[in-house]
Amino acid sequence: MKKPNIVLMVVDQMRFDALGANGNPVISTPNLDMMAQQGYNFKQAYTAVPTCIPSRAALLTGLSQTNHGRVGYQDGVPWQYETTLGKEFTKRGYQTQVVGKMHVYPERNRLGFDAVELHDGYLHASRNQRGIYQSQFVASDDYLRWLKEQKGYTADLIDDGLDCNSWVARPWMYEEYLHLTNWVTTKSIEFLERRDPTAPFFLKMSYVRPHSPLNPPPYYFKMYEDLSAEFDEIAIGTWAKDLRQAASDSTIALKGRLKKRELDRMRAAYYGLITQIDHQIGRFLMALTEHRLDYEPIVVFLSDHGDQLGDHHLFRKAYPLLAQSGLRVRYGAQPRLLGPGLNPNDLNEEGRLAAEKTLIEAVDEAEYLGAKGIAFLAGKWEEATKEEAYAQLLKTTINRAWALLED
Repeated sequence: MKKPNIVLMVVDQMRFDALGANGNPVISTPNLDMMAQQGYNFKQAYTAVPTCIPSRAALLTGLSQTNHGRVGYQDGVPWQYETTLGKEFTKRGYQTQVVGKMHVYPERNRLGFDAVELHDGYLHASRNQRGIYQSQFVASDDYLRWLKEQKGYTADLIDDGLDCNSWVARPWMYEEYLHLTNWVTTKSIEFLERRDPTAPFFLKMSYVRPHSPLNPPPYYFKMYEDLSAEFDEIAIGTWAKDLRQAASDSTIALKGRLKKRELDRMRAAYYGLITQIDHQIGRFLMALTEHRLDYEPIVVFLSDHGDQLGDHHLFRKAYPLLAQSGLRVRYGAQPRLLGPGLNPNDLNEEGRLAAEKTLIEAVDEAEYLGAKGIAFLAGKWEEATKEEAYAQLLKTTINRAWALLED
């Protein structure tokens, strides 16, 4: 069996409903909608721990939080796992590459991938000027090094004055091609151009957005500022209506009340970042076609968790309220991915689907025992039991030429 190429696209902090295919009446996501339309849509999937590090540990190891040990957000803890996605595909003869976010420690830990072009975004631990040099952003961040080459040595991630957890929004201050979202796509296309053509490849494209700072390029920011009158009313539960605290007390508030104009700007920037990612995915899919790879790979799109985005006067993540999302799967060129009679809406009661297990078993004939959960392959879905009924992923789609997953 010819081994398929695999592209794993990861975004950070994207809500399940920030997608046209999931019913959002305002947001424009034509490429993701196309992938979802050609695939299965699972709407009853949840992430076990809706924060960055635990969710990524589950994705990259195939383990639940019970076994990978990450049950909250804590930087600076070494990642020492015997089995990882990178190791498993590398030993199966794949050329393995990461572009973008890893969020591991030490920061340059490759977790078994052949190479990593790293941008973790703004992480407070790596911005510690008194920290170990190789863990500081000036040494570990490939995007920042590239940005300084383009704009001069003084260019930095904090130039626009936005905190990495802030609800404050403004347009990107440099040219659009310099935005970190474009950089991930640019470097991923460069990988297609320079890969070993004699080996199958596993490419992990990991976008840092739409996680704040909320700074899309001006085109995308204005696009949604002009549509703010069409935004849905923010959900406020009866239990949250008596909250008196003002979110304006802190630009990185976890909860509180904001003026409508601030909420509108926040959502305009957030939606803008997602549409920018969507357009960059379209750019990458065109590159796959140019390299005659568009009907060969499995392409997976996923998000590590969602964002409260002002719902119930809450912001950021780590709340169980934002654990729900959709899971979408499509098969065609890879017929083992799904069996007949699959009901996409049964996921909430039918079992925990594992991305790592699925991808590895899609290229192996034998069952992979190194990860927990159930692979969404022909014959596997029916084996799910209610005792295993929690989902590690937020969204998934697998297309005949790609797979769209959101964790």
